[in-house]
Parts: sequence; structure tokens; C-alpha cells
Amino acid sequence: MSEDRPLLARDIMVTDPITVNPDTTVYQIAKIMAEKNIGSVIVVENGRVVGIVTEEDLIRRVLAEGRDPNRTRAGDIMSRPVVHVSPDTEVKEVALLMARLGIGHIPVIEGNKLVGIIAEYDIIRLTPDLIELLYVKGKLGSPPVELE
Repeated sequence: MSEDRPLLARDIMVTDPITVNPDTTVYQIAKIMAEKNIGSVIVVENGRVVGIVTEEDLIRRVLAEGRDPNRTRAGDIMSRPVVHVSPDTEVKEVALLMARLGIGHIPVIEGNKLVGIIAEYDIIRLTPDLIELLYVKGKLGSPPVELE
């Protein structure tokens, strides 16, 4: 990666995101999320992304409504249409889009193929390194003083 090239979605995305089909039960989705320590799954049907189920969807659309997680399916609660970005989208644009729409997970799609996912955490974990880099380049003045 060139020092002058902007940071792109492809640079920070998690490849091989976890996918489910629309008939997957919410109970199965919750187990997958817990086992994989993830906050969302992508819903795919016939090779195409058709929705996303997040922890927030589980809380608001299942628990808060008293739905049965063994009978409720991904297709019943998934968020759609799916907001997505391409691998060449600049990370700053991804962050602005997520903030503007109030979403914490965004799939990365190239052509019609799901190639990754970016979560808020993936962007937040860059922050300390970016701040340090700006100090080194002299764009933020002097670094903060560490208190003992």
C-alpha cells in the first residue's frame, strides 16, 4: 500500500463473512453469533446478498416483540435493502456512511459477490494508529502528555 494512497475498504474488511439463508432460525443465528463472536450475519439467497441480521435486529425484532426464536427466520427480521460498499470505497466514506445511516455493519460487495464485511470495530481500532501517524507527520501538533 502506497503511503499516499487513501485507506480503502479492502484494507480493513474482514474477508469470508458469515452467511446464512433466509430460512435460518433466529435461534441458529444467535448461536452462530455467540460462537463466532460476531455482531451480524449476511443473508444470502441464490448467491446474492438479500439482507443482514444484526444483534440489534435480534433485540428489537425478536426479543422486544416476544417472537419465538425457534420459529422466526432470518427472512422475517433481516434488514433490507442492504447498504453496501465496494472494496475500493475509501474508509473515510465507509465511516461517514455508517454514521449517517446509524449502522454498525456494512457488507463489501464486488460485482455481485460478497467479499467482506466492515464493522464499527474495524474502523475504531484504526483510530489510535491514525492519530499517532498524524502526530508523526506534524498534522496534529504535539502528542498528548501522558499522566503518571
